[in-house]
Amino acid sequence: LAGALQPRSDAHLLGHQPPANGNTVEPLTLYFRHTPEGYYLYVRSLGPYFGRGISADDNGHIGAFIIAEREPVPFKLIHPQRGETSLEHIKRDRVGMFLQRAGKGFVHRSSRHDAEPTYLNTAGGSPLGFILDIQERNAPWLSYPDEF
Repeated sequence: LAGALQPRSDAHLLGHQPPANGNTVEPLTLYFRHTPEGYYLYVRSLGPYFGRGISADDNGHIGAFIIAEREPVPFKLIHPQRGETSLEHIKRDRVGMFLQRAGKGFVHRSSRHDAEPTYLNTAGGSPLGFILDIQERNAPWLSYPDEF
């Protein structure tokens, strides 16, 4: 191989890190927009990724992408016992779920090259369980994703 090393930032990719040594990571706040294809997810946590859509790169790695560069992809909510479901059928505000990229695989942990962090991916792998804490139901859609 020839040429200079190319710097790469994975800061936009979503990762999974179990709590260790009492350290906690602030959970990501997402807006779930329902469509017939599934739910499109948008970051609502304040910070540099606010308003970005959740999508996947060509290798299935999930990240918060600038919408003009990569359109969000739909996800399905999968209840461990009842299968595919929707937020309207979920009565509790805290529930365990799996996420599946519509027409693709389940969201799972994966590594990327020699990188130390554990990322989220939809290409193969065993499903990763998520705890959804529903903060608001029927929340209004913002006129554009980065609107406050």
